[in-house]
Amino acid sequence: MKQYSALIGLMLWATIGWSQTILMEEDVNEDTLVANWGPNRANHMYGITGVGFVASETEGAGGDIKYGNSSQFIFGYVYKRKLAEWYSVGLGMGVTRTWYRLEQDSSKILPDTLLHDKERLVLDNFYGEVYNRLSFGKRGDYMGTYLDFGLYGSYKMGAKHTFRDEHHPPLPSGATTTKVTNKGMDYLNTLNHGIMVRFGGEFFALYGRYRLSDVFNNKGAHYPELPRLIIGLHINTPSY
Repeated sequence: MKQYSALIGLMLWATIGWSQTILMEEDVNEDTLVANWGPNRANHMYGITGVGFVASETEGAGGDIKYGNSSQFIFGYVYKRKLAEWYSVGLGMGVTRTWYRLEQDSSKILPDTLLHDKERLVLDNFYGEVYNRLSFGKRGDYMGTYLDFGLYGSYKMGAKHTFRDEHHPPLPSGATTTKVTNKGMDYLNTLNHGIMVRFGGEFFALYGRYRLSDVFNNKGAHYPELPRLIIGLHINTPSY
């Protein structure tokens, strides 16, 4: 009986010892994984959601826009790879929707000379970017103050030209409003590129995007080029 008791005790000791060793190895691996990801660690990824406004002029006559009503929505993700305490590189990707609200006056030629109560050109783009990041000041495990600058390229996913007219008195049919949406325009470039900059902190950032390429291709070469500069604000969403 003593022999069986000794054997059972030995087996229990070996089982407990083996279990403790495995748990310690798993904790070390998890700690190592977590240590590599975070706002001020080797790798960091977070989302951005924001709005910007057109901040430069149309290049040429006949395509004036309404400032304040011409804007951009941006949604994307940003990845950062830390190379030094003050320097990182990164990639970004996302989508933008940009509205250009067109002025209605006698000089208008974009996209035609017809005048409407409301008219706009809407561009939907998928973009990718590469950037450098300079970080400033002391910080713990959070982003701190930073300046990003780099290049972006975009692909036109869709575009539409819309206009709206109010009828006073109503048309013979009784209609009081006419709204038209045109799609599939062939005077727009599919690819565009430009430079980008961001300056911000943990939760917010100011951003600017300056398009170097033209919106219009050869078929739209007679149109005045749309404003190139957009300045806005975005919110940094939960990160890891």
